[in-house]
Amino acid sequence: MTCQCFIDIMDYLRLNLPGALDGVIEMEIANTLDEFLSKTNAWVEELPLRVKPGKTNYIVKPASGLAVRLLGVNNEGDLPVVAAMPNLDTIRFRDDPGVTKTWVAYVAVKQAPNRGLESIPEWIYENHRLALQHGVLGNMMGQYAKPYSNERLGIYHLRKFHSLTAQVRAEKSQQYLYRGQVWRYPQSFSRGTQR
Repeated sequence: MTCQCFIDIMDYLRLNLPGALDGVIEMEIANTLDEFLSKTNAWVEELPLRVKPGKTNYIVKPASGLAVRLLGVNNEGDLPVVAAMPNLDTIRFRDDPGVTKTWVAYVAVKQAPNRGLESIPEWIYENHRLALQHGVLGNMMGQYAKPYSNERLGIYHLRKFHSLTAQVRAEKSQQYLYRGQVWRYPQSFSRGTQR
């Protein structure tokens, strides 16, 4: 992989995991990416769907990876359509589309197991570098009887990884909008006591 950010991540991990082989580090990066992308919806593909009258099930195949979950479907007017994903390769609409149009499905994606780390876009390494580093360090330091084993540091790094994963999931759900949910229940309705 020639992405400079990936090279920097590998250098950082080599420095903090003395004695770890590059192949083992890359395997752990793949495992960490799988967990991170499955939990956060960070990688989303817009898939065009050519809908037809009388057909409610459609097969979807993301170009770059595997579908994790359906985030939504919009019709040609950019309005949401009721749909579900009963299998990870099938979108099912509740109602018959009734027209032949092109709709857009938003699907969360993770890397395909047989494609390797080269299939991951550079922006994932650039934007989520810290989470990936903490995830790999936590998983590898938690291994038993290795030169880089360190239970306490492993726990620390895994906590940081899970915290960063939750932060990315929350930011992605609000489309990276600062203070996306600022509404609170009016305080005049709250009571100071339980009576």
